[in-house]
Amino acid sequence: MGIVESRTKQMKEALYDIKKHTNVLALLELSTIINASYDLNFILGTVLRTIMGRFMISRGMVFLASNPTEFKVYCVKGISEKYVGETICISRKFKTVTYLETIRSSNASWYNYLKNKKQDVIYPIFGNKECIGFATLGKRYGKQNKYSVIEAQWIMTILNLSASAIEKARLIDELNSTNNTLACKIQELKTLFELSKEFNIGIDAHQVLRLLTFALLGHMGVQRYVVCVIQNKSLAIIESKGIDVHAAEKHLLSLCDLTEPIILIHNRSKKKYKKHINGLLRLGITVVVPMLLQNKVNGFLCLGENIKKRIYDETDLEFLSSLGSLATMTLENTRLMQEALEKQRIEDEIQIAREIQKGLFPRHLPKRKQFEIAAITIPSKEVGGDYYDVVALKDDRYLLAIGDVAGKGIPASLLMANLQAALRTVGQMELSINENGNSIEFYCM
Repeated sequence: MGIVESRTKQMKEALYDIKKHTNVLALLELSTIINASYDLNFILGTVLRTIMGRFMISRGMVFLASNPTEFKVYCVKGISEKYVGETICISRKFKTVTYLETIRSSNASWYNYLKNKKQDVIYPIFGNKECIGFATLGKRYGKQNKYSVIEAQWIMTILNLSASAIEKARLIDELNSTNNTLACKIQELKTLFELSKEFNIGIDAHQVLRLLTFALLGHMGVQRYVVCVIQNKSLAIIESKGIDVHAAEKHLLSLCDLTEPIILIHNRSKKKYKKHINGLLRLGITVVVPMLLQNKVNGFLCLGENIKKRIYDETDLEFLSSLGSLATMTLENTRLMQEALEKQRIEDEIQIAREIQKGLFPRHLPKRKQFEIAAITIPSKEVGGDYYDVVALKDDRYLLAIGDVAGKGIPASLLMANLQAALRTVGQMELSINENGNSIEFYCM
């Protein structure tokens, strides 16, 4: 009997060694596979499937830490994929395998969350001596739910071996996300740069608005929008599509003190704007972007949903704010340029009028032995109502006239020209003019 017992013991030890060796080889193989990948979903899925297949488990989940108390669902098996992306808050620290039935704080929201998903045991995942997440497992088929020490150690080992691969994959994801964000920023800068060149080329406000709407349609995929500017403390709608502008106008006027773009659905609780925000939402407006000029609100860029029905994010708001400010600055420059051109045109016409008026005065004054005649007029503006004239009559006689029309500028100059024409016509008749009983005579010499 002693020999049989000894051989039985040796066989058990040999089988244990073989099993242990097999487990080690399996762990090494799994570690090689997951560490060769940068795909976080593949890594987590492989680890979870391996554990669930080894122990015949029906349900499993993997949570990764967003911060020390917030954990996000990254992978599920045997559970609906709709739960991926959900977040739970857990203040408790798990240092080893923990069964939910042993937890006393059963009123905690995370506890109820795991219970509703039929999860029974929690295994923490450690990386660099910190908990980077945890895996939860449901019931096992055909066996009691408790895991032996060796089984629990094997699961902990496989999870901890995957920790470095998980952290590496998350770092790669963050880098890719950063690169994508940077690429979007570069594209937005290119778009703004190209638009600024196009804006500077055109001096027509309609052309500026056309380029602006093309940018909204092409870059943001916007289908409905309103572009309005503030003029003389009132709102002027200068471009719109798919939105009732008259209904929107009264709501937008109440937002004139906004200096930052807002997503309306996220600001419905603000008492000051609640009524008007709800009104704009009913009209299909989801984002309001103030267009600033010298730190003052000069108008609004109001947008509806984009084609993909994607919620606008902070990057979108930054781009729209820059685009709106660029557009309103260009529109203001266009207006100032048009005013400058109009002013120059008027000045040119007035200069022509000045030259014409100068031509109305006598170029040469007669020379008489009895008199010395000299005259000059310097108007306070480009043209004026000062008048003098010397009209030659018969018998070597002359009609002298000096006058000052009431007023200044163009009206006075027009009246002065009429007076000269009348005087030169009537003066040749050498008639007396009687008006209202008063006698006015042309004295000739």
